[in-house]
Amino acid sequence: STQSTWVVAASLRWHGQDAAVAEALDLLQAVLLACLVAELLLKLALHASLRGFASNRWAMLDSTLVLGTVVCVAADVPLSLVSLRAARHLLLVRRIPRTDDLQRVLNHAVVGLWPVATLLGFMLLVFTIFAIMGVQLFRGRFRTDSALYPNPRMHFDTLHHAYFTLFLIMTGDNWANPMYSALI
Repeated sequence: STQSTWVVAASLRWHGQDAAVAEALDLLQAVLLACLVAELLLKLALHASLRGFASNRWAMLDSTLVLGTVVCVAADVPLSLVSLRAARHLLLVRRIPRTDDLQRVLNHAVVGLWPVATLLGFMLLVFTIFAIMGVQLFRGRFRTDSALYPNPRMHFDTLHHAYFTLFLIMTGDNWANPMYSALI
């Protein structure tokens, strides 16, 4: 579909890309954007009135995403923000048949999101407290004279590096490096 091709074309950029490939991708994105706008205009024309179009929630979601894409392309927003166009795939949800069993599964999934969000909020609070404590206690104390690690990534000099270091320690990934860097 057009939306899938658009997402793939938007994600094919990389740093140091050949100029010819970048121009070809820009042309492909312009053609796909024109197709998306034409599709939106056809949907608008097929509805009897603007009120009929506005009453359809899926059409409004689609038009918001397409107009947002046009604004992002016109404003030359970086790729990381423009990639949110993948939300157009939410339109496929309307093709799922409406059954009681499926509705019950979706309701339980939505109800189950609240405890997960509460847990993530609590973890963010704990991370913030320990990151601030780490910055206060260990700022500038990590060894940087080592030949292996002249500028360690895992340290507590800034708050965002403290978050990164705490996350790596929490997951157990390479937790020994910050420990050895902190030894004096």
